[in-house]
Amino acid sequence: MRVTPVLAALTLAVLTLAPSECSGTGDSTQPQTGSSSPGAAKGSSAASRIPTNSACPVMGDLEGKFTKSSQMDAYLACIVPSVEKWIDASYANPSHPRGYYFIPLGATGADGKCKYDDQTLFYCLASEKIYFGEQAVWTQYTQHGDASAALIMAHEVTHHFQNVANVPPATVPNEQIRYENQADCGAGAFISYASKQKWLDRTDDLIDVAGSLAAAGSSPGPKQDHGSAPERLAAFGRPLISSDSNPLRACNRYVPEVALVS
Repeated sequence: MRVTPVLAALTLAVLTLAPSECSGTGDSTQPQTGSSSPGAAKGSSAASRIPTNSACPVMGDLEGKFTKSSQMDAYLACIVPSVEKWIDASYANPSHPRGYYFIPLGATGADGKCKYDDQTLFYCLASEKIYFGEQAVWTQYTQHGDASAALIMAHEVTHHFQNVANVPPATVPNEQIRYENQADCGAGAFISYASKQKWLDRTDDLIDVAGSLAAAGSSPGPKQDHGSAPERLAAFGRPLISSDSNPLRACNRYVPEVALVS
């Protein structure tokens, strides 16, 4: 993936239903009551805030440029500014997450009822913060390529959009599927924006993203909380073929009673 001067792209594997207070690539959108800032974490260190305006240490393609998991905070710092630009481009009065946080290897902690560790990938609904665990991001980067974290980040940011819009909470796992499909659609809207900015290496990044989404499909049943692989790919692709000036509008169809964007 190409960064100009800041970006990476995204991927969505490891998307499992998190506790209802937190919205990982698969949890409920029901807000929790009460929250707190990240406190002292057990293990190596507490969660650290990822800057939203720093220069990426790597120019050009990010694939293979980071060689150890401890560099994943620098990798994420290359992505966050571009996601922030997408938020600004999508809304006249944008609401940004209250922060993006990195949890180093071995660290654990909590933000209110949202517990995090180095395997974490979620959006905490009450505090409106997004958390990325070192091991989880490293797994994505090494197994799915440099587009992985961006896809996850845009998916989680779309959960933030849902939270701000006050979408009705899911009461059973199957009701969560449409929210997760909408978050996958939001990730596609980001990729559409990134493509227009000429940030993507389309040959490499879109293959990475498609493979990741396919691997993250959920099996049918009463506990299913995400779309199947074909559903997730279809949701992700919808904004990519939209002719709307704001591709995020294509995602309104998943929760039509509450528009994600007007």
